[in-house]
Amino acid sequence: MSWSTNGGSTWSEPVTVDERQYQLTNLSVGTTVRVKVQAILGEGLYSAPATCTFHINTPLQYLDISGDTQTCINYTVLTGSEGTLAAGWYVADGTISFDHQLNTSGDFHLILKDGAVMRIGTEQSPANGYGIYANGHSISIHGQSTGEHRGQLWINATRNGIYTRSGNLEISSGEVHAKSPIHYSDGIYIEGGSISMTNAVVTAEGEISGITSYGGNIALTNCKVTATGNYYGIVADGADVIISGGQVTSTGTSYYGITASGSIILSWNAPTDFIEASSYSADGTITLAKAFTDGDGNIYSGVIDNEEDGTYAIDGKKLLPYIGDANGDDVVTIADVVMVVSYLVNGVEPEGFNFDQADVDGSGIVDATDLRAIVDMILAQP
Repeated sequence: MSWSTNGGSTWSEPVTVDERQYQLTNLSVGTTVRVKVQAILGEGLYSAPATCTFHINTPLQYLDISGDTQTCINYTVLTGSEGTLAAGWYVADGTISFDHQLNTSGDFHLILKDGAVMRIGTEQSPANGYGIYANGHSISIHGQSTGEHRGQLWINATRNGIYTRSGNLEISSGEVHAKSPIHYSDGIYIEGGSISMTNAVVTAEGEISGITSYGGNIALTNCKVTATGNYYGIVADGADVIISGGQVTSTGTSYYGITASGSIILSWNAPTDFIEASSYSADGTITLAKAFTDGDGNIYSGVIDNEEDGTYAIDGKKLLPYIGDANGDDVVTIADVVMVVSYLVNGVEPEGFNFDQADVDGSGIVDATDLRAIVDMILAQP
């Protein structure tokens, strides 16, 4: 078999023809590849015309779970007709709809291009079964950016929206909505694996829980997450729940908003972060790695002990970062804004000025950026 291109180059190396693997190198997007095929039939050597189509992908950037930009070249653009997907990378581009369950036969990686809207089922006609199902494989979903144009995945299914067995789930920077309010289902259910989300927008709603990991940690970093279930919001069965920054709302109507067989660790990274759970439960400890306030003058930090009745002081509270309390009265109000303005205008610390609390961004100076952050915190209060 010989190969030639419109640039005059030739190869005798192997691309996929029938079941044999061939590889062409140094091709650019738009290159035309011509193929000459000779086939041995019986004892004779015959030449036969062949029509071969090659699609050379444009390199596609995406954000990984660490928030770093990566490039993917080998991928398949989804059409909406696929049923079972082999291991590999797939792309949702534009508007694409599936009316059925998507199965994976290997690790499944999905890139949501900016502006893309991918739907599996609808609220009126949910996909029968799971939305995305991976048996023994992992799922990763990636966006290209973190702004308002990030790609979206909407799932409505009669069983779990996203379900993996013996695999992990990663969602980085994309926007994912998984809804499965039918009997004994979860929005996202990962069995025998962990859940990691970074810089993502996720809503998950299920009849049992919004998000459940059975046997692996749930780690949410700088995400906007809303998890709702008739029983639980977020569940780590046999593991930990770790929330580091972002805006997280988790509601379990009958039982717990956030529950873990291990520990629950809560922290914040930005002044506008918050965590609000209807209630908490942990076999291990519940630890606030940074100080929070509920906006009513109560400050919480370190290990939170449960009360005699098994409840926690932070149950049902909207936990806000304890920062910006420039006058040290344990609440962040317009009085703190006035004190910071006085410091900025006069260049001297007013009486009772708490410099460390006023330095919201930790830059070592108190400036207009800190002032704006305090205003944003006040506006975000309930």
